[in-house]
Amino acid sequence: MDKIREFTHRFEEDTEAPQLSIDVDVTDRQHIHINVEEGGNVWLSANREGWLHLARICAEMGTMDFKPGFHFHMTFDFQGSNGSGQEISFEVAENP
Repeated sequence: MDKIREFTHRFEEDTEAPQLSIDVDVTDRQHIHINVEEGGNVWLSANREGWLHLARICAEMGTMDFKPGFHFHMTFDFQGSNGSGQEISFEVAENP
């Protein structure tokens, strides 16, 4: 029998000034790491809690009423963005 899994993420949305409801930095339980390899390939590694953290971020960005251009930056180890080191950016794009 196949396993059935369900992902649910509930949050309150402030439509006046939409902001992510979760802290995007990882906790001690979560691990996310990004690396750009030689040749330009991107390697994204995460433990189970890290993948769920990314899913929550993506779910909120996809369902909230953000204006195109809303974005934030994270260092490759998901410990905030201090302007030093390589970063990844998450942005809500305009529909083509």
